[in-house]
Amino acid sequence: HMKAADSFGIRCINLIDGGSLVHSFHLSGEPIFEDSYMILAERSQSYYRIEVVAEDDRRAFSAPIYTVPKKNGINVLRNL
Repeated sequence: HMKAADSFGIRCINLIDGGSLVHSFHLSGEPIFEDSYMILAERSQSYYRIEVVAEDDRRAFSAPIYTVPKKNGINVLRNL
């Protein structure tokens, strides 16, 4: 689940997986964004983060969320 806000307005929100763009939400200057996006975690260690780009070209980044594979092959999401 994602939430973002910018008083100047949000241009887009990018979902990043290990440095690569997974999905981009394009907004037209809306000041508040809230949505969910489901993604299947990879079987190797990786991380996900959100990049918010405001209409005034300022950027904000979320803290990364790391995926760590368990020994039995099932991934667990956890904040580090």
